[in-house]
Amino acid sequence: MVRSIPIPFVALVGLLLAVDGMVAWLASATVWGWGIPWAVGTGLLLGAFLSRLGVRKSIAFVVALVVLVALCAIIYVKGEVIGAFKLDSITAILLFLALFVGEVGVGIASVLTGRASAQGANFWVYVVSALAIAVVLNYLTNRHVRTTYDITQAQLESLSDQTLAKMKGLRKDVHLIAFIRDSDPNRPGYAEMLKKYAAASRYFTFEFVDPDKYPDIAARENINPNDITIIVKCEDRRELVLGPEERDLTTAIIKVTRPGQKRIYFSMWHQERTLEGEMAMLANLLRQLNYATAPLKLIDSDVPPDCAVLVIPGPKAPFAPVEISRIERYLAEGGSALVLLDPDSIETGLENVVARWGVVVHPNMVIERQRGLVPYAGGLYMGEQQSMYARAMKYEPSHAIVADLESKGIATGFYQVREITWTGANPTLACTGTPIVFAGSRTSFAITEVKEALRNPRQAHSAEGKPSGPFSVAVAATAPPSVPTGVEGAKTRLVVVGDADFATDRVVSQERGNVDFMLNCITWLSEDEDLITIHSREPGYKPIVMTASQGTFMFLFCVWRYPAMVFVAGLLIWWYRRSRGPGKDN
Repeated sequence: MVRSIPIPFVALVGLLLAVDGMVAWLASATVWGWGIPWAVGTGLLLGAFLSRLGVRKSIAFVVALVVLVALCAIIYVKGEVIGAFKLDSITAILLFLALFVGEVGVGIASVLTGRASAQGANFWVYVVSALAIAVVLNYLTNRHVRTTYDITQAQLESLSDQTLAKMKGLRKDVHLIAFIRDSDPNRPGYAEMLKKYAAASRYFTFEFVDPDKYPDIAARENINPNDITIIVKCEDRRELVLGPEERDLTTAIIKVTRPGQKRIYFSMWHQERTLEGEMAMLANLLRQLNYATAPLKLIDSDVPPDCAVLVIPGPKAPFAPVEISRIERYLAEGGSALVLLDPDSIETGLENVVARWGVVVHPNMVIERQRGLVPYAGGLYMGEQQSMYARAMKYEPSHAIVADLESKGIATGFYQVREITWTGANPTLACTGTPIVFAGSRTSFAITEVKEALRNPRQAHSAEGKPSGPFSVAVAATAPPSVPTGVEGAKTRLVVVGDADFATDRVVSQERGNVDFMLNCITWLSEDEDLITIHSREPGYKPIVMTASQGTFMFLFCVWRYPAMVFVAGLLIWWYRRSRGPGKDN
């Protein structure tokens, strides 16, 4: 059995194991982690080398087995001593180099034996050389290179784009004090995250304080030494970090670096979506970004002067003339507004308001049409499906609100959305604008019988004579103040979206981009462009979402088309060979 084993193969295996053990020792692995592969590899190398010198294989491998047992015994008895032998001394370095060069030399000499191996000597030299180069590069990069790459699908090991944008925009020194005990198991993980923050901005520094060792510092900061407390400071402001997650820390940094808290007002009294009900998730996210939210009854008072953005989330009832005049005055003075108008809403009066800024609200609704396998009477047949849910994958790449969505290919979804278009610049207001979101596909169309369609959602509609998609469903416009009372340097900003459901708790989680699009609209309107980005990623279930037509294509391709192509190709090859007849060799 021993005689049939090729010596070069044994030598190569021994060389790989020995080098693996030495590299593991360099990486400060456990005694058994580096000792076992090194001992086994050294024994195999010794046996192969003795065979190379002319000793019979059986004798050579018995000697190698004795050496292997002796090495394992030394490692077991003196393991702690050998394991603690680091590269801090010149003796250790010289011993390692001598051992490495010696074993590699023995390995090469043992591999290059025999007629077949001699003929392929260059190949084995290349293998060993590549192995040595890989080991050296591994060692050098581990010791001197600190660049890391996040290869997780959702970039879970990296800071979010929102955090990176905020850190790059820092112009004030921010200092973090983490009161965490040295023995706390959560401390290393939190330290890694803080290092990423410090690497993103030179204005960010941090320190860890053990409240048991330094109770005077804990008393000075007025914190409970029994709890984990994290404080962020900037000038004379300080903020407590409410949780261990990245979003908690970024929120605290935003709060201490922003001079004040901007207020977002949501109109009410017209059957709009409410902050406490359908839009509770959005309200919570806005508070995390240091925005204050409050309801507003325009029938009772003007838009407050501290309003950063006025949000009108899907009204179902018309606005009174006094409310319309207050909204117009607010916009004329350089205010910002986000208007969400569902297709099933009646004439609210806002249509004429946004028309002054070149925005046209169409009385229609987008219908998505897909051809594929349709369930019917317990079976499937090839037909057409129509849906009131339209996805958007096309955006205006030049606009800040959707630039990240376009570049990263992130979809948004709208349930019952109407068409919103831009008619062109208004010369009297010096207004500029552009459509920013396009929903639907080339097979989608728009219907004007909205009320009838909503009464009977399963009703099929004819696309004949109707415009086809994709349709513009959101428009952003800007203009300088048009009245003398406007704030100097202010700019009117207006975003109109043909749907309000996409921002509600019921629909917002259906598409990854819904939350990003809504928050980006508000941050752009409040002139916080440094916060317009894709927000924190979360691990979870990420299914592949396909349309009915895409599902039908995959079904046909996997079950029928691909096997059919293979069958046809086999028939062609069989026919070609048969037509040529038997070859000369046959």
